[in-house]
Amino acid sequence: MALTTKVMLYKTRQKDDGSYPLMIRVTYNRKLTYVPLGYTLQETEFNEKKQVIKPSAKQIENTTRANNKIKQEVAKVYDTISQ
Repeated sequence: MALTTKVMLYKTRQKDDGSYPLMIRVTYNRKLTYVPLGYTLQETEFNEKKQVIKPSAKQIENTTRANNKIKQEVAKVYDTISQ
């Protein structure tokens, strides 16, 4: 029962303005599922190594609140799978 998550830009679905949707990639028993987070960002506005939105992101007013929401969504995924 291996569960891994990664917050990432879903680069196969590029928007017209060049931005990408932000999603959680959930891998559970070798099966992939993507959970959308409701944000679209440019590649330069997202730190893939730390899996957080950079403070310089122009499309999001409060990046701290958005990063906290992302952490809550990841925790919710872990809670759902563990039950």
